[in-house]
Amino acid sequence: MWKDVGKPLTRAVVARLAESAELVGLVGGAERIGPMRVDGAGDGAASAGHDGHDGHDGRRCADGPEALAVAEMSQTWSAPDLGSVRVAVRGVRRWHSATFDGQEHDVRISGRARSAAEVEALRRTVIAVLHDCDLPLPGQALIDMRFERAETHDPVAGAYAWSVDFFALTVND
Repeated sequence: MWKDVGKPLTRAVVARLAESAELVGLVGGAERIGPMRVDGAGDGAASAGHDGHDGHDGRRCADGPEALAVAEMSQTWSAPDLGSVRVAVRGVRRWHSATFDGQEHDVRISGRARSAAEVEALRRTVIAVLHDCDLPLPGQALIDMRFERAETHDPVAGAYAWSVDFFALTVND
């Protein structure tokens, strides 16, 4: 049975980041670390059904090994978000082997910062906290959580936009 763990994974990543004293110090408080606000997708997770029909929430889903249900995340930043960190599970793909049913997840951590030095400190800390970490997921086991890439965009209105992408692999318990 296929179970989307995007929302629990998002919550587990947010909790792990909020446990980092260094990251909390960089952003000015644990309350500044949270799930990305997403239009129509709850607390930041994309979801998919399992049979090519509408999912339980009415969104259309694909089937097969390439079953990628990526809800493009739209995020609204406001002035208080400068310096905060947001988490989103952007895509979920199912996979099967002879012994396991699992999911691959594209996890994005993003934010805005005032300077290139602040961006570098935030990215370095996020990677140190999450790369190859172990996260508790109800009904699932996290097999792999690895850093894939980081991006920084030139400043717009005095703020740099940055993101760090991770690949996560989970299997059903």
